Amino acid sequence: MGSTPVVSENLASVGGANITLGAKTSANSLPVVLASDEANLPVVGASSGSQSATWTSANGAGTQIVVPCAGYATVTVNILSNGGTFNAGQLEFLAVNVNGTFSDITGMRQKLLTTQLYDASNLHTLATNERWNYAFNVSGFINFYIYILTPISGTGSVTVTATPVAVSSPGPTTVGQSDATKLNVTNIAATTTNSSTTWSSATPNFTFFTINCLGYNTVIFDVIPDAGSVSAGQFGVYGQMPGGVNGTTLNYMRQLNNFDQLYDSPRLTNFVGLVTARYIVNCAGYQTVSLFLTQPITGTLTVSLRGAASMAVTPGPTTVGQSDSSKHRVGAHGNTGSFKTYRATPAAGSQAVLTVPNGVKWLVKGGSCNFTTDANVANRNFFLAAKDASGNQLCQVMALSSTIAPLNQTASTASNYNFSPIFNFYMNAAVVTNYCLPFPELSLGPGMQIVTNTQNTQVGDVMIMTMNIIELPD
Repeated sequence: MGSTPVVSENLASVGGANITLGAKTSANSLPVVLASDEANLPVVGASSGSQSATWTSANGAGTQIVVPCAGYATVTVNILSNGGTFNAGQLEFLAVNVNGTFSDITGMRQKLLTTQLYDASNLHTLATNERWNYAFNVSGFINFYIYILTPISGTGSVTVTATPVAVSSPGPTTVGQSDATKLNVTNIAATTTNSSTTWSSATPNFTFFTINCLGYNTVIFDVIPDAGSVSAGQFGVYGQMPGGVNGTTLNYMRQLNNFDQLYDSPRLTNFVGLVTARYIVNCAGYQTVSLFLTQPITGTLTVSLRGAASMAVTPGPTTVGQSDSSKHRVGAHGNTGSFKTYRATPAAGSQAVLTVPNGVKWLVKGGSCNFTTDANVANRNFFLAAKDASGNQLCQVMALSSTIAPLNQTASTASNYNFSPIFNFYMNAAVVTNYCLPFPELSLGPGMQIVTNTQNTQVGDVMIMTMNIIELPD
């Protein structure tokens, strides 16, 4: 520049006209530097003199470098943190137009002279042992400022050099951005950082273990119980839509003990000691997905939880249908394991009880009861009943010695009572030891029971009940 710039904080003359210059909103108003006349325009390809300063903790907020840039296209800035440590310190980049209006200005930047160019903000936070090159498009501005917004805290020093040049400001050197954080897309292979926690009997009900998953396809949870005992404890999976609305429990795939094939999991799952499970949840469209405790853990069990989100597509079952035969829901009578036998062996003097487990239902096909009486004199009358989950009786049948008199099993005898829907007759001789009775073919759901209800049972009487059923998913 040919002549000495004029510095004015409030009033300047440009081309003979008086204008009022706006001040930056700060405790320290920035001066505006104007070219003294229009004859001092730059030559294309030329550069004006550089402005440079070295700043430390001794330089307060508002310390600045002012670079006249009227007629120039670009200001290049080199920032060198050359020793010491930085606990705080931030620079702000501004430019002012001929009307005296200040604007924060953004540009391109390059780190350590090796990374490709990508976009920069109007602020630069200082760090130890860093070198940055910035390029700012200053077309239409008359002054460019580098301004200490937050003073340096620590022993570090930074050397800042700014130079106006006539060439245009460069753009990014790759399609999109070389900095993946600037692409605004997610790497297909990317996953979030793993999160982990533990649950035990000290963990309160409705505790949530949450994974942020917005923009991802899948959340994977590992549930790893130790060898502790557990008598209760249950969890589910919960998804939350963006904006905190439309939360819902989710279904998901699971793999037990790291070697089973994948199959669908129930909505709520009970904790089991030493059974490691991986749960794979489709999280598309959800902001967060959580494991949540629906029933506190009772016992000494401690469960380790791990979770992460992934761009991978949620897998489905790895076999045709399901690898868990109980999930096929087709050809039930032919499924491996659908025919079951259950046996009840209660203590002497007690009735026999069989309860349908959770998650299944029973089709009763028949069975038998062996009843051995002790020496106490009494006539025992054998009954077999079915009850619902609330204890209400669904049906009850009794063995008869004739159509008018009940069978009286006396002391110190043993009899087998066989029952099936196809039996439709009565034994009519009290001396035989194999009694048959009809029992309806019932469908019993979880918590329902088949029970003996033998009258006049004595303290030493022994009952053994065997049930033959078809067990299906409920």
